[in-house]
Amino acid sequence: MKAADGKTMTIGISVDGASIAAYTCNGTDDEAWFFGNQTDGRLDIKSRFHDALKAEFTGSDVAGDLTMNGVGYTFTAAPVSGAAGMYTADFEGVRASWVVRQDGSAMGVQFKGGISGRDFEQADRPAREQIGTLQHQRP
Repeated sequence: MKAADGKTMTIGISVDGASIAAYTCNGTDDEAWFFGNQTDGRLDIKSRFHDALKAEFTGSDVAGDLTMNGVGYTFTAAPVSGAAGMYTADFEGVRASWVVRQDGSAMGVQFKGGISGRDFEQADRPAREQIGTLQHQRP
């Protein structure tokens, strides 16, 4: 997705019943994790750092708006399958998170040490395990 100022973000959204996990990043130095619930196909959730994700299920797609650091983005995310999805890994003080698109390309960010306070840490263990079940993502 692209903002009016030319900035781009990639988004992945995982839906498991009413539970939602979403990840968005610019591929270099900015990311946000969102955890919450959808009601009647609508979601309105904020990241730990007050980024906002508002979206609605429209048939098989998810359409909505993302605001990160005061920059607004509009998106439509189509369903994906196979290896497409959201992923995260921690190893020896390095944490990486990324979205794999349906075509196999990926976008993500990696942080070394000092990850305390990042959005991802607000998730509990069951939510982390559900992240690999991505059903909707921006291609």
